[in-house]
Amino acid sequence: MTFNCEPLESVGDIWIALAACLLSLGLLVFLSIRTNRRYRSLRRLGREESGAGYSIAMVITMPIYAVLICMIVECTLLLQVKIGTTYAAYAAARSAAVWYPAEISQTKIDAKVKTAAVHALTPFASSRSVHLQAIAAGNGSDVPDRDELYAAYAAYCGGPISSSCLADKFAYAWHSVDVAVSESTPGANANLTVTVTYKMPFHTAIGYSLGGHASSCGLCLREIRTTVTLQKEGVKSPTQKLGINYDPDHDS
Repeated sequence: MTFNCEPLESVGDIWIALAACLLSLGLLVFLSIRTNRRYRSLRRLGREESGAGYSIAMVITMPIYAVLICMIVECTLLLQVKIGTTYAAYAAARSAAVWYPAEISQTKIDAKVKTAAVHALTPFASSRSVHLQAIAAGNGSDVPDRDELYAAYAAYCGGPISSSCLADKFAYAWHSVDVAVSESTPGANANLTVTVTYKMPFHTAIGYSLGGHASSCGLCLREIRTTVTLQKEGVKSPTQKLGINYDPDHDS
């Protein structure tokens, strides 16, 4: 088993941006505290006019604080999604390693591999209806297995859950996930390289400064990509058995 994905793949600049934002925010806080030490309390500033000029500097820096906080939030969400794509890439690669040796159509194999990736990425997908409506407009509204996923989750959750939130997450993941599979060489022990790409939507306009681009659906998106390589679980000859009874007519 070989992992080609790295924590910096497709998000190297985000780590740098997050570090820069944290350092800048820390510096601003330090300078603000150092400046305000000249006054015993903010109450004194409210009672007296002396020192009111220093409040102007505070008002000017507030937008900078807001921008830095927004960038930190967006960077954190990006890196969280990166973890999700790593998990999804492994799930898709494991599905491909099992189903590629099966004697079923390539269409069904591709559907199973993508379903594995989508299921793994659903917890990390956006649940905002505005994101789903925008990205589904150009891809169609057909999302398979949505009801089955909700039923399975409800059975294991054991508590009240929002069906609309879960359905929106799953639907957005289905429309925004692309899976590419390549086989090194034909054979029983060939390596399968699976690349999972997720189109992450930004929540603020800060996303354009973090590598986001305006998509045709009207959202500011950035593609998060992870690549995993696993060995195919195939047999060396037709007379051997893997121990798995494939059912070609089973689509789930």
